[in-house]
Amino acid sequence: MDPYHRPADAPAAVAVARAAQPQVVTSAAAFRRRFSAASGHDRPTTSVAEHGGAVAGYAAVEPNGFSSAPRHVYVRLTVHPLHRGRGVGSALADAVERHLHALEPAATRLWGAGDDASRAFARRHGFVERGESRAQRLDLATLPPVPPAPAGVRLLSYADFADGPRPLHEIETSCLADEPSAVSFDGLTYDVWRDRLRGDPDLDRELSVVTLLDGRAAGVATLTTDGGRTCASAFTGTVPAARGRGLAAYTKTMALYRARDRGVRTAYTLNDAANGPMLAVNARLGYRPIATEVLHTRER
Repeated sequence: MDPYHRPADAPAAVAVARAAQPQVVTSAAAFRRRFSAASGHDRPTTSVAEHGGAVAGYAAVEPNGFSSAPRHVYVRLTVHPLHRGRGVGSALADAVERHLHALEPAATRLWGAGDDASRAFARRHGFVERGESRAQRLDLATLPPVPPAPAGVRLLSYADFADGPRPLHEIETSCLADEPSAVSFDGLTYDVWRDRLRGDPDLDRELSVVTLLDGRAAGVATLTTDGGRTCASAFTGTVPAARGRGLAAYTKTMALYRARDRGVRTAYTLNDAANGPMLAVNARLGYRPIATEVLHTRER
């Protein structure tokens, strides 16, 4: 067991994440930034488990900077499928517990896989299930035709806002305010958004798009890429006043066509199980479910 402090571990940790959860689309650069760039109390703490000289899993404890709820932390514990059942997860959990003891959080949220063994593992450590999310995959060769553009719509990329990104924060927080989710984003300040979300090196600013309706930002669809032939939907949303006009489907479809034209072949997305409208949009686009992620919570 080692605390994460070696940048050379990042590619191996990313390989673990992709082997355990194919829907995780990230790069070594993003991993290094996320777990090394922050400092002080807000810095995520990550432990890496090695077996036979290879990275077998990792666990991250990350303060929740998105919610106004005080002293909430998120835990992500990931073990390579080839190393499951060998005590790697338990060793990582012990490292997490030591760090949580020092933090004394009011609540801890753990993301895990939806299989029986993972659910039982969470229960043994005092967690209870709070919600589920559906991971889905799409072969971009099967994308349906672009739906007709709603009247008065104009499309821009995130790159068009490079000199003044604050409107992007405003529209994203507006869209998130009532999104069905077990995670709250009511504390997503501009500084946190800029540094932790839109500062992500995997966010593709040319593929991510904003729809303007009658000149005002009304919808967004953001994509991350691994630098190759895979992308993932980071967020799709429409402001409340513009819903019911097909903007979500149009905006996301346009982003995915941009990705396909770039040479991306496979797209992933993750939706809260309670988010029926977005699940319906993705089903029409051709996404197919591949896995379930479960959110577990533990209160002090």
